[in-house]
Amino acid sequence: MKFAHKRLTNNLATTQLYDVDFHRFIELATNSTHIEIAQELGISLKEVHMLKKKLRSTLLNS
Repeated sequence: MKFAHKRLTNNLATTQLYDVDFHRFIELATNSTHIEIAQELGISLKEVHMLKKKLRSTLLNS
């Protein structure tokens, strides 16, 4: 239970931090370059890299 709560809190913090629609990010991540994703979502390349890394770690832990 504690792990699940921590994970939920981390996900919530990430969502608020970047203010990015993750469903849209996932759609773009499968077919677009990092630059295209950054332009489409209005975020920096560094944030795209961080979000992709977070997405990969989340998928691996599922």
